[in-house]
Amino acid sequence: MFTDTYKTDLISAAFPKYLRKDVNIILEILSAKAVLHYCIVTDYGNDYTLDEDTVHIPYRIYWSDATDTEYEKLSQMQKQILSCIYTRSCEGHTREKHVRKLLDMPIEPWVIPFIVKVCDEYVIEILNITYDKLKTRENTDFKSFCMTNKAQTIKNNS
Repeated sequence: MFTDTYKTDLISAAFPKYLRKDVNIILEILSAKAVLHYCIVTDYGNDYTLDEDTVHIPYRIYWSDATDTEYEKLSQMQKQILSCIYTRSCEGHTREKHVRKLLDMPIEPWVIPFIVKVCDEYVIEILNITYDKLKTRENTDFKSFCMTNKAQTIKNNS
């Protein structure tokens, strides 16, 4: 596990409290993924309201990607948590890969802030993927999330 609880707290804060057990399992895997032996998580990001929780999505993480073998051993929820975390990767191809994975699974309400956050970064390839995957889906959950977090989403895009 990370020796720096500050970093684990930053990641844990990105998810609702009821997911802590699964988040901790993912943090065990990620502890070996430090880039250049640094487990860097930026301490600024965005706060969103999600049901009764406030989640804080970090701006960037600096870890190498999990292997396919590590990924395949996880439950679906753990795969979603891992992919959510990697949408914050410092490496654009890793972000894109994990956005694709998230959009190919049923989208849980706690995944929405990660998809919204990655879309405010104006990476056209990720925006196109997201649009293509969501355009035929009923998106009331996204609309509701954006309305609840209207002030935050406007601030992020200005």
